[in-house]
Amino acid sequence: MGPLQERARSPDDVIVANVQQRKLHISEVLAAKECFLVCTTFTIVPVRSVNDEPIADRKTGLTTLALHYMLDNDMLPPPVGVYSSRHIQVPYGYMTGMRSQLV
Repeated sequence: MGPLQERARSPDDVIVANVQQRKLHISEVLAAKECFLVCTTFTIVPVRSVNDEPIADRKTGLTTLALHYMLDNDMLPPPVGVYSSRHIQVPYGYMTGMRSQLV
């Protein structure tokens, strides 16, 4: 499945059994099928190697791509006139002092 097909894939297709936040031993990372970091700057970034030791085949995995695209799509505001309980309009002009951006 290529990147374009992955972008169109439904978030319901992403199978994640569970999510944990814990310390990892380097051997767990190197034995992983795929590895990625989640951060606010790049949302999801694939990790292809650690200390020049490859993780799997050094390619971005399907779960990494699917989660990346799912987060990207989730951040998009709904079309004008469509209400979404997940998206709240934020008056950035007020928060940043740029009064010209206030509506």
